[in-house]
Amino acid sequence: MRNMVMILLLGMSIPATGQVRISQIYGGGGNSGSVWTHDFVELVNIGPVAVDLSGWSIRYASGAGTTWQSTPLSGSIQAMHYYLVQEAAGGGGTSPLPTPDVVGTIAMSATAGKILLMATLAPVAGSCPGGSDIVDLVGFGSSATCCEGDSAAPAAGAKTALLRKGGGMIDANNNGTDFETGTPVPRTSAFAPLAVRSAGAGVLPYADARVACYPSPFNGTARVRVTFPREGVYAVTVMNVLGEEVQVLARGHQHPGTVELTLLAGSMPTGVYFCMVQGEGIRMAERILLLR
Repeated sequence: MRNMVMILLLGMSIPATGQVRISQIYGGGGNSGSVWTHDFVELVNIGPVAVDLSGWSIRYASGAGTTWQSTPLSGSIQAMHYYLVQEAAGGGGTSPLPTPDVVGTIAMSATAGKILLMATLAPVAGSCPGGSDIVDLVGFGSSATCCEGDSAAPAAGAKTALLRKGGGMIDANNNGTDFETGTPVPRTSAFAPLAVRSAGAGVLPYADARVACYPSPFNGTARVRVTFPREGVYAVTVMNVLGEEVQVLARGHQHPGTVELTLLAGSMPTGVYFCMVQGEGIRMAERILLLR
């Protein structure tokens, strides 16, 4: 019975459309100094089931623009996988993107713009469209007139992309805090699944790096076992499905090796949480369920 309840809660915690979000934006493709020849938008499905993207689309407008260009999507995005939307090429760059899942022709800005992920092909207009068909919205750069939350994501460049924090897991509905700039790494549906698993399975997104949270479900105390691959500064935290940090388990200098930390449920409500490990270029997470 507990397993049945756990499955139901997992299914209720993230609606099908809410599983999919924009995880990376790169508008510097083909610019002077860029490596990649094309712009791209990357999606991620953080949920437990595949989502059919037929009839969905990516929309783009300039920072202050009111005209939205469209790239129709197709196929499905599997659970815990990425999906790459290739857009227009520039005149430079040295490397083509890995084979994309969909090809579009939108020429995007690297420094300011607005991206919509929509569960419709119907046209939109205006500086900041609304409606229930908008699955995700990212405004970036100082001139963006539409964004989630009270601040836009930062501007990127020829050598930097916008990356959703936590490997694509963090979504507090505030672009300014959900995204950071970093090296563009385009990932397609053919790439290894996102490094998040049900508790107890463990993950290995980086050589010799692991995180495991157990037992799951738990209702009072859980253990978090982390293997740090090298010496450095790390943060081990617990976050909810909104990307809010609810508990800090460790933060600071760590030596290579494995440590066990204690997660105390305290007043945390029933729901899905993520044991996050970040630092030294590593981001990994494991899902755990609190069931009271």
